[in-house]
Amino acid sequence: LPKNNTAANGSASTIQDAVVAYCTARGLPVTAGDVTVSQSETVSVGARQMGVSTITVSIDVDMITPGGTALAGGPVTVVGEAVFRNLY
Repeated sequence: LPKNNTAANGSASTIQDAVVAYCTARGLPVTAGDVTVSQSETVSVGARQMGVSTITVSIDVDMITPGGTALAGGPVTVVGEAVFRNLY
């Protein structure tokens, strides 16, 4: 992914596009609408606050049993999240 800074290469839409490309290349059906980028989060590191970006991906998938049968009840929402230090 590009550096998560305020320049064009680290914009939320650029990060979304990179996440979509990464997931698509690995066979995961992700669209930009499935990716949320928040670049204004903070975490405490000792007595200091550090700016971080949180990238969340949510997709609906059909759960399939080892026998190849879809589970009843419809798709399940799977969520993944990554947090990165802001470099600006």
